Amino acid sequence: MFEYEGSEYTLEEVTKAAEDKKLSVEDYVSKFNLKEIKTEQPVEKPSDVVVKDAAVTSEPEQAPEILVLDSEDTSLDLPKIDNSEAAIKKRRKENAKQDDILAAA
Repeated sequence: MFEYEGSEYTLEEVTKAAEDKKLSVEDYVSKFNLKEIKTEQPVEKPSDVVVKDAAVTSEPEQAPEILVLDSEDTSLDLPKIDNSEAAIKKRRKENAKQDDILAAA
């Protein structure tokens, strides 16, 4: 930006005026006593960083409440088998009945 007699002009406007007078921009600025105005460039806010599978946010989130779950039996123990003589005889009779049914089919 440039200033001349209280008015502001862009670099494009000064460049066009210099070309019309067949002068370089530097010569035009010098000849007509233009003051260069240093304008501050706006500072860009840093953008959020994106991480795969992560939420993108500018502000920290409130931590979620901790949930307490009931415990479950996740053991791989096999159920107890009754190995008494009576239980063994009973299982053999049931297996024999199933074998007869399968043989008849």
